[in-house]
Amino acid sequence: MIIDYAIGLLLFTSMTFIIWLINDIVGHFNLQNFLKDWSAIATLITSGIALWIATNQQRNADKRENETRRRKERAARAVLPLALSELISYCIECVQIIDHYYILNDDLPKKIKLKTPALPERLIETIQNVMEHSEAELAKILATLINKVQIQNSKFNSSYVAATAKFRQYNLNYLLADAINLHAEGSRIFKFARGVESKITNKKNIIDSTFILRIHEENFPDVFNIMRKRKMIIDDRD
Repeated sequence: MIIDYAIGLLLFTSMTFIIWLINDIVGHFNLQNFLKDWSAIATLITSGIALWIATNQQRNADKRENETRRRKERAARAVLPLALSELISYCIECVQIIDHYYILNDDLPKKIKLKTPALPERLIETIQNVMEHSEAELAKILATLINKVQIQNSKFNSSYVAATAKFRQYNLNYLLADAINLHAEGSRIFKFARGVESKITNKKNIIDSTFILRIHEENFPDVFNIMRKRKMIIDDRD
């Protein structure tokens, strides 16, 4: 836009100079001055043409760069649904592992290291690649998702199943809440990545995730209490 204004100003100056020159020539013609003045005009015209060519070349370069960036963004986003689908499957596996120990009513001989499901191969790398070729808003959302994945996986990996049945569910309740939250986060981005929604909604549907993961309030009241304390669920009780 600034370059366009510069070209317009240059052309306006040139025309003003030409008008002045014509008046000057009509008033008193001198061959030497005539050639000198027209040399200056030629220089201005040449400068204007050079500036127009440079501007046009820059526009074409910017256009090619934008097209390349859009192609890379489309290619990167094409694999995002698969990565998010694998993340959702990972959350389901986490819940299944927790559920296996959750239903045990008997005490164990000793505490057991919780088996941690492996994160999908290249999940973080794939999401980071999408971030690199995405607009700032989507990149920020994906960066938050990566942070939550790493925190959840780290907490899960460092957890133990308590030997005493009384204390076992206490820790597992928090792990379930983490898995539900991550599932809901992945699901809201997944709908956008598949084109089901035109933009990523700010609201995570925790209740949908609890239904899919089969974590019902009548069976897991403490998990729902944790989620309400974390403001993951806001209802009439708050």
